[in-house]
Amino acid sequence: MTADWLMPSRRICNEPRRGFVCSSVRFIAHAAAVVLISCGARTGLDVGVDPSVVGCADGTREGFVDMAANPQIAGCSGGWSIPGVMLQNPGTAPQCPSVPTFDTRSPACDRMGGNDGPNPDGVGCNVADLCANGWHVCTGAADVENHAPNGCATATLAADPPLLFVSRQSSNGCCACASGTRTDSDCDALECTTGCAQTADTANDVFGCGNFGEPPDGTDPFVDCGPLDRSTSNLCAFLQGSSWSCDDDGSGLCEGFAIVHGGSDYGGALCCRD
Repeated sequence: MTADWLMPSRRICNEPRRGFVCSSVRFIAHAAAVVLISCGARTGLDVGVDPSVVGCADGTREGFVDMAANPQIAGCSGGWSIPGVMLQNPGTAPQCPSVPTFDTRSPACDRMGGNDGPNPDGVGCNVADLCANGWHVCTGAADVENHAPNGCATATLAADPPLLFVSRQSSNGCCACASGTRTDSDCDALECTTGCAQTADTANDVFGCGNFGEPPDGTDPFVDCGPLDRSTSNLCAFLQGSSWSCDDDGSGLCEGFAIVHGGSDYGGALCCRD
């Protein structure tokens, strides 16, 4: 339970019996939040922190919580019901013709999502609604590398619950991230070859940072995925029992177009500063 002296000013100021001066309480709460955030704590306090500074649309971040060390990247918890994280929107997924695609570049619910926002489950939202204005869903391995000085190492803390923050990074199958430039015929989300560009044809799996999901190991090493250290795996197999879903047409080739997050727990999106 949050201590009374850390409660938001609007709650304390509505209770005159406490005898505090509103401006003083607001200052104390804001100062406490700044100290806690700088120490890596999750405050959840409504202290009017500018979302464009935090990086998350709801004004709180749940991943990369040390804002002093990670000013350019944030893990933003929350759900979305409009499927996909891919930048492309061809209408239907090329490798899964029965799977419709959607625009996920522009927010769909006016950034009202986020676990501390008015629409925590993200009904009518897409993944972009979790990022604050001036931020975007990290496009992939290179974008995360450019924004996170320590990669995914500080995305979560030791005592955190299961959290996955996804980027838009997908693969050509077998955890071979589509972070190259080739668009040859073998770049089809199935061949597992490397050097493929991230296109609508390479929407296999989704990659991000966190402590939840498939990690790279000797059996399934991540190839060309830069600092990214978690994957959904095939059809979200490593996210079972959570609020994540990657149901495509059953082939497991189009998770990038099918992924939805049906709740505000278990993480959300990786947001990078524009």
